[in-house]
Amino acid sequence: MQGVEALIVGFARRVSPSQTLNVIKEDEPDNRILECAAEAGSEYIVSGDQDLHRLGQYGNARAVKVADMLDIVQGKGWRSPGR
Repeated sequence: MQGVEALIVGFARRVSPSQTLNVIKEDEPDNRILECAAEAGSEYIVSGDQDLHRLGQYGNARAVKVADMLDIVQGKGWRSPGR
């Protein structure tokens, strides 16, 4: 597990959100994800969470599934929001 953790630490950035959001009413804890994405200036939120996918995008961060993110990093582009 240490190898995976070291890999993640190599490209991740820890943030402490400066704002509290209430965007997703159906699943309030999902707002913590949005707060972190906004604070970090994220381009993507990689998740299988349906509420995040229904929202689609918050600020500059687009909610994508793991398979879509793999396509993006492999240079294949983004498949579709309905996937």
